[in-house]
Amino acid sequence: MSSEVIFWPGLPSLPEDLLLARDQGRVLFVVGAGASYPKPTQLPDFGGLVAKIYDIVDPSMSSAIKAVSKKDGPKWYEVTDLLSHEQRTELKFFCQREFDVVLGMLERRIDGDPSKESTMRQAATTVLSQTIEPNPVHDALVRLGQRYGQTLLVTTNFDRLLSEAASKLRVQHEAFARGEIPNPSSSRDFAGILHIHGKLGWRKEKGSALILTDQDFGDSYLRRNLITSFLYDAARIFHIVLVGYSASDSPVRYLLNAIAADERHFVDLKRR
Repeated sequence: MSSEVIFWPGLPSLPEDLLLARDQGRVLFVVGAGASYPKPTQLPDFGGLVAKIYDIVDPSMSSAIKAVSKKDGPKWYEVTDLLSHEQRTELKFFCQREFDVVLGMLERRIDGDPSKESTMRQAATTVLSQTIEPNPVHDALVRLGQRYGQTLLVTTNFDRLLSEAASKLRVQHEAFARGEIPNPSSSRDFAGILHIHGKLGWRKEKGSALILTDQDFGDSYLRRNLITSFLYDAARIFHIVLVGYSASDSPVRYLLNAIAADERHFVDLKRR
């Protein structure tokens, strides 16, 4: 494979040593929301998802979020809308880009009873379930994610666009989410499109619960340790390449913190 492979015009090409490691089955691509920005996809990032959820469940907060999101808009504490103390606190954390915290606060405020179906999660599913098509970035990732004749990609995205791209390219793939995900291994059988934060249903396939709130992240990364253990093992076997994230994204913060903590104990972690 040429060292001039790029994901999208204007993005850097992949270094030759990384492509060599990929050809040897030693690279694991971890895909974030940025992969779904280019047309024709254009799904929202985490902040955009939160804003669209408020559009559905809390129009008064939606107006405040639109105001503070403008380039020269007011600070959160300068918003003059008649908001409750809880809403103002949510607006503050939104401006701090702590979107998982915002959704946790919103869910507790509007849903309360955990035994009932979450209005916030219904809204999230509505936003993410729009009919869209994979873009050239998804296609490039599927091609790069071929390992011994099978597709291997990890994603924190809930959408099924990587699966759709793989079907379009007619390459072998299976999709797994959360508890279904196989343990990382250097074996040739380790493969799949692995949705570590959950996935939406696709065609006739069943979906899974989605990791959205700070409580969800705490449960999966700390209490149950499922994702953390997966990342610990993967970082000792594969060079991990993050695609489609910014440093301030909640998912990448949890991902990198989990891996960085392991560096104190193991010297065999691969370059990321």
